[in-house]
Amino acid sequence: MLSPENVRSQRSTEAKPRFVDQLSAFLHKYRIVLLVILMALVAFVVAYFGWTEWHKRSREKSTLMAEHAQSLYGQWLAAGEEGSRESLQQELEQLIEQILKRYPRQYAAQRAGFIGANLAFENEQWQEAAEGYRSVAGSFPRSYLAPISLFNAAVAYEQAGDLEQGITTYRDLSERYPKSFVVPHALFAMGRLYESGEDYQSAFEVYDRMEDEFPLSNWTKMGRNRIIDLKVKGRIAE
Repeated sequence: MLSPENVRSQRSTEAKPRFVDQLSAFLHKYRIVLLVILMALVAFVVAYFGWTEWHKRSREKSTLMAEHAQSLYGQWLAAGEEGSRESLQQELEQLIEQILKRYPRQYAAQRAGFIGANLAFENEQWQEAAEGYRSVAGSFPRSYLAPISLFNAAVAYEQAGDLEQGITTYRDLSERYPKSFVVPHALFAMGRLYESGEDYQSAFEVYDRMEDEFPLSNWTKMGRNRIIDLKVKGRIAE
């Protein structure tokens, strides 16, 4: 006579072979599909690790090139002889071009673009410098160099005598990066450019905005002084 325990044991023993048989049949039936999936998985893993290694080496190489560019720029700034300075500039410009071409989306490209814009600025090539700085800010909007680049671009426009572009760029900086440490300085510079264009009401509005947004900044203190001066000279209403 079979007890309930014996029945359950027998059923379990009978079920196991059936499951194994079903699994075996499934694997046999879909062996081609499973083999393809396995091969694809292996290929993906190999490609991923290969790409990771390549990316690591590329980042290391590009960083070394950017550091070399920074070193060359320092040498160029310190160079006294005209011939030596010209030779260094040519080497630096070629290196910057290589970095921007080979590694356009990496950190090295940020530094290279910024150095190139600095080089143009030092050579008083204001338009080229402004475009270079704006390119850095546009290509790497989340970089810490982006607001600094926009500020420098505005300064370059101002040096070129393009007050309108300078004001526009300062405004763009203040709107896109309102928390940046350079914004108070940018706002003061914007107000100063408005004054240069004799748009005293707009200058007042910018200085007054500084009072609301950056009350503790030294640039705001200078803005207050400008408001007082404008009122004393009768250029804005009391």
